[in-house]
Amino acid sequence: MTLKRASGAILVAMAECCCPPPVEHSARSCPACEGRTLAVDLATIKALLTPDALGLLEMVTFRFCPEPACDTVYFSETGQVFRVTDVRVPVWQKLPPGDRLLC
Repeated sequence: MTLKRASGAILVAMAECCCPPPVEHSARSCPACEGRTLAVDLATIKALLTPDALGLLEMVTFRFCPEPACDTVYFSETGQVFRVTDVRVPVWQKLPPGDRLLC
């Protein structure tokens, strides 16, 4: 059977089993590196931001980017971004493995 003669259902089934889904930027992926992210509580962000960054904080939902090579730490769906320099303490996930301290 050729693709021209295949029914739409067969083509959909082939696409679902054989083709990887397209990569799309979503509110859940980091806007800088497009990596996977985690939801983070606003109280955590308030506790860790520098005073200057805290003064700019919008009261919205934020996500955390754990990708070591990415400078973005927190971002919101509204487009607000906080980078490593906006956080008062070193971000463990962003440090090279030899520089990570454990309590």
